[in-house]
Amino acid sequence: MVMLPPQGYLEMVGLMAGATMVLTDSGGLQEETTALGVPCLTMRENTERPITVEQGTNTMVGRDPQAILNGVAEILGGDGKRGRVPECWDGHAAERIAADLWQWLAAGAQEWQRERCWPPPITNALTIDVEDYFQVSAFAPYIDRATWDARECRIERNVGFILDLLARKHARATFFTLGWIAERYPALVRRIVADGHELASHGYGHERASDLSEPAFFHDIDRSKKLLEDLSGVAVQGYRAPSFSIGTGNLWAFEDDQQRQPPGPRGRDLLLPPLGSSIPASRASRASAPRRVSATT
Repeated sequence: MVMLPPQGYLEMVGLMAGATMVLTDSGGLQEETTALGVPCLTMRENTERPITVEQGTNTMVGRDPQAILNGVAEILGGDGKRGRVPECWDGHAAERIAADLWQWLAAGAQEWQRERCWPPPITNALTIDVEDYFQVSAFAPYIDRATWDARECRIERNVGFILDLLARKHARATFFTLGWIAERYPALVRRIVADGHELASHGYGHERASDLSEPAFFHDIDRSKKLLEDLSGVAVQGYRAPSFSIGTGNLWAFEDDQQRQPPGPRGRDLLLPPLGSSIPASRASRASAPRRVSATT
């Protein structure tokens, strides 16, 4: 096995193009291997790119070691999934988008001429995970948490670049921030808030919710929520579970605090937004009004 340093996009595409197979938990690599016609084994229980499974070269093998080994053996034996490049993945997507936009704008101009108004604007949501490269779940088997403090941290530079870009574009985002990062870079947390963005929690140390016991999970979100609020001076109402790790095996994460303890000053209510998932607010005792925490998995 050869361990390579982080690769650029074109270098990574070149490596994939010459590979016999790719094992990954990355959504982007699922698409790129399908476009390249290279068999891909995705070591997750779900995918946000289902077309790569239905039509492409991607096979979901989950996290079971034997299923992964069976998938590798099939590909090496010549029986792996071949798939095909999906329709419209022909390199002309930008041309079709431009044509559709032109038609939409032309129709909008005609409507404006009739009613003197434009169609209502589309509202988009932008979210950003504030974590460093060595903290992603894919590196967990290879990078010991005990070595994190000794590694080069790129978070200040990279998030600073993003904040500068958003400021130039007058755009706002939600920054799901690790408590580990916040502890070491408090000025970065304060800048996110000062620039007008929403500060939210990504847990303390990027531990998958599915790998934690119920008490450990709530301790983790309590710890990160209190830390972020103490550093920023604002209420933290958002939580994103690392690596799509809230599922059928840990649905207790959605329980309301009022279901889990007698009514009292620490009781919480549960917010269920139209889209996404939600979990109860922090269990940490706070003097302020009850808060609500939404979780995107």
